[in-house]
Amino acid sequence: MSSDVGTRIRTLLLGLTTAAAAIALTGCATSAPADDASGTSSPSTSASAEPAVATVRIGAADVKLLDADGTELSALPYTSTADDLVAAYTDAFGAEPTEEAYPGHIEEQPGTDYAWEGFTLRVLESNASVPDQNLVNYVVTAAEVGDVAITAGADDVTVGSTVADVVPGPGSSADPVDIDGVPTRFHAADVHEIGGTDDYGNPLADYVSARVGPDGVVTELYALNHSFGV
Repeated sequence: MSSDVGTRIRTLLLGLTTAAAAIALTGCATSAPADDASGTSSPSTSASAEPAVATVRIGAADVKLLDADGTELSALPYTSTADDLVAAYTDAFGAEPTEEAYPGHIEEQPGTDYAWEGFTLRVLESNASVPDQNLVNYVVTAAEVGDVAITAGADDVTVGSTVADVVPGPGSSADPVDIDGVPTRFHAADVHEIGGTDDYGNPLADYVSARVGPDGVVTELYALNHSFGV
């Protein structure tokens, strides 16, 4: 065998030996354990969806937004700004309101009506001569706006409810009055005494009224009414 052939054989054997050693070392090597994802990494937290408003309950002290379980999500005082109220109801109803000037009348200054179908938020202009006057009112002519129920008071009176016994608001009478030729009574759906009495000893109070037709069915909710015991 020539020296060149012998050299090539030795080189081949050396290469095979080196490869075998490398394979052996690889098989014996201990790999580091992978991190336990459940033990070392924090679970990703995504903000849960806000509960949807299911009911707008109009009270004599404030208006409460409730979820489907009746849990209070927020309370909107009558002293809230127009911007805050419009934002809250836009979010609750899922739609922007139409906006229209309210002309006012002899006992009420003008303002702006923000209306969703069957639900109107009325914000009056301030009057320096009547600094304590309430500037926020509600006029409701529907039992719901979309999927959101509109109710009044703890009994959840709605447009369309039948009121068997009309409870008059403070300072008012259960006797019917003629409105556009229709005998109408006004039921106090919620009352909030504000403290004090008038010269006759009658309590001063705010209340939510429900207009009741001759058939005993509520046709409109209105807030806020004020009674000065007269």
